[in-house]
Amino acid sequence: MFLPHVPNLKNRMNLSASQEWLETDGLGGFASGTSTGIRTRRYHALLLAATTPPTGRMVLVNGFDAWIETPAGRFELTSQHYAPDVIGGEGAQRIEQFTADPWPRWTFKFEDGTRIEQEILVARESQVTQVAWRLLGKRKSVRLFVRPFLSGRDYHSLHKDNPAFRFDATVEGERIIWNPYPGVPAVVALSNGHYQHEPHWYRNFRYAEEAARGLDDTEDLAAPGVFDFDLASGDAVLMFTTADSPALSRKRDLSAVRFADAVRANEEFRRAEFSSRLHRAADAYIVNGRNGRTIMAGKGRQQPYAPRLGATEPLWPAHNRFMRLLFRFHNSWLILARQPTVAKLLPNSCTVGLPPPLPALPPPHKPDCPRLAAHRT
Repeated sequence: MFLPHVPNLKNRMNLSASQEWLETDGLGGFASGTSTGIRTRRYHALLLAATTPPTGRMVLVNGFDAWIETPAGRFELTSQHYAPDVIGGEGAQRIEQFTADPWPRWTFKFEDGTRIEQEILVARESQVTQVAWRLLGKRKSVRLFVRPFLSGRDYHSLHKDNPAFRFDATVEGERIIWNPYPGVPAVVALSNGHYQHEPHWYRNFRYAEEAARGLDDTEDLAAPGVFDFDLASGDAVLMFTTADSPALSRKRDLSAVRFADAVRANEEFRRAEFSSRLHRAADAYIVNGRNGRTIMAGKGRQQPYAPRLGATEPLWPAHNRFMRLLFRFHNSWLILARQPTVAKLLPNSCTVGLPPPLPALPPPHKPDCPRLAAHRT
């Protein structure tokens, strides 16, 4: 697999942008990225939702820029890769620890001794991506600032600066709503921070894996505003979802923090029920769509992104043992017998939380038909 070139990147853990994580929502959508936080693919996003589950996938929230301000100054939590080959922000260099179990979690250590934990999780069958930050240790003054990047595009496409994008935001207490384009799902943010509307275009993000495939590799993203949190007073919560998300009907009158706590507790309990990381990884490929439960899979863990993701093919996966476990785990042998089609979600190139590659099985031997053999002679 090609390891993307990300220049001048060093961190305490020697993390690589080729280490990827994946969080699925069970409806065909997902969030994904790298251990360094630098997006290297057009498919890396915070909120990628299936508008007609499990298909019709659109990237709504691509990522974010984040930084803190303390008495010692300003420090970035994030790093961005810009064309032609420039890294903006030193967040990746401040990563002290990263784990993907039970969901992606980073620990940052800053020059003044401040330490912050960041986590990202996707709630099952809810189309909700939850990002949270907490201060580790006592500090008198630490403010966190987060600037989301939005697009509203098909997940195979790339987004460019254009006058049609709607930056306007509707503020309803802890809820912020953006409607980027007509016909595109509205993006809803739930937060316990203060939102300041500051519309800008951020141009020329570069995706190294797309460049390696010989495809268009630069994108422009819309940044409608900034969320401001007082970390010294408590945890910061920022959740992204869609206006018709099933989760919003369950939120009722809960505050953003209490709702986030409930989502986190439910996911923690659900994931703890799996007996191994392999079982948890298998569960990520089960989705509930318009026609019931089905399976979404890629073309093999060592293969790169297929040029036409989203197509369907007969279910004869490269990783037979992994997929057999998947079927057995969900008591779905009947599905296998019917040979359904599989909508490809991501190639299994994500290295965190997935089983090691299995040796390829030889093709079945097909003896010659005696009549054809006689005809050839």
